[in-house]
Amino acid sequence: LAAVAVVIVAVAVAAVLLIAGANVANLSLSRAAARRREISIRSALGAAPRRVAQQLITESIVLAFLGAGAGVLVAAEGLSVLKLVLPPDTPRLMETYVSWRALLFAGVLAIVTGCAFGLAPVVQAARARLEGALDSGSRGSGSVVAAPLRAALTVAQVACAVLLLIAAGLLVRSLWALSRGDPGFHAEQVVTARIAPAESVCGTADRCLTFYRELERQVQAAPGVRAAAFVNTLPLTGAIAKRSMVLAGYTVPEGKAAPLFWMHAVTPDYFKVMNIRIETGRGFTPADLSGGPAVVIVTSATARRFWPGVDPIGRQLRFINERNWHTVIGVAADVRGFDLARSVPEWIDGAMYVPHGPNATPAAIGMSVSSLVVVLNALRTGRRKRRGGTPAPKLVPTAA
Repeated sequence: LAAVAVVIVAVAVAAVLLIAGANVANLSLSRAAARRREISIRSALGAAPRRVAQQLITESIVLAFLGAGAGVLVAAEGLSVLKLVLPPDTPRLMETYVSWRALLFAGVLAIVTGCAFGLAPVVQAARARLEGALDSGSRGSGSVVAAPLRAALTVAQVACAVLLLIAAGLLVRSLWALSRGDPGFHAEQVVTARIAPAESVCGTADRCLTFYRELERQVQAAPGVRAAAFVNTLPLTGAIAKRSMVLAGYTVPEGKAAPLFWMHAVTPDYFKVMNIRIETGRGFTPADLSGGPAVVIVTSATARRFWPGVDPIGRQLRFINERNWHTVIGVAADVRGFDLARSVPEWIDGAMYVPHGPNATPAAIGMSVSSLVVVLNALRTGRRKRRGGTPAPKLVPTAA
């Protein structure tokens, strides 16, 4: 899919380049028609056709280099703006820069396009008749010579413009369909911040859990916060926590590995914060975090796959390297966590939610709030309160 996306972008860029090149070539033809008498006089004074062609192509290359230089400046400034506007955790955003390879490509492309589209006035000058050019009464002959070239360039411009228009229409249609699709959660008034505690804070499981419990309590008590929850992997971020599972009553097909599940470690309010519906059974409660019976919530697609036609509530499963069984207490609606088309990648067999515990320390916090500013102020206030004791984590706001 990534390769296809790159090819589509490359084709679109090539079409824009062809439109711009054809437009410049048309303008060069008009300029060459105005200079036709000058070129004819140069030829009459002994200038070889090769020298005239070199001059015209050199002018086109210089013009192409000026355009390439302006494009590089716009790209560099635009990249700086994107780094300021986009969320800091955008994949590889800070690693992106205008490299020497991009500059070399722009230079080579400028030479190639300058030579290619600079040939139009050269062809026009070669076809022009010297006697007709020197005759002041035949000023319209240049336009007659250039007419086929201009017509061909105009046709190329229109064809590329129609191609781009169709592609843009399909893109808008796809974006419209994606915007109306149901990802399984609602991100309105939800902001996230990534938590990175110091090593001294999470040196032991108990101290790490105490830190997260205290942080959750402070955030929930902040003005403007309706609910707060922890999760180890947020939807659509590319992060996957996977575990191999053993399901009671399920026989692994011969030659296949144990089912691989996407494990979401969450606190009880996570489903409320993200507006994820519990279809059957119940969600987590504080009692599930305090060492009670091991429980788990599976997604609707997982329940249909492994327990088709039967009630999954009460079924048991366990991690492949552990002996304790987890009982299914609820079925959550499917969430498009991997991308907007799929809940899980093809190599993942199912998805489940487990209560936040010592073996599933979360790395992100999601908050349902009324204002982004209120949330950030609350988090910063919490950091100042903890300066005298437990070291504060590094908070990096992400997209709302």
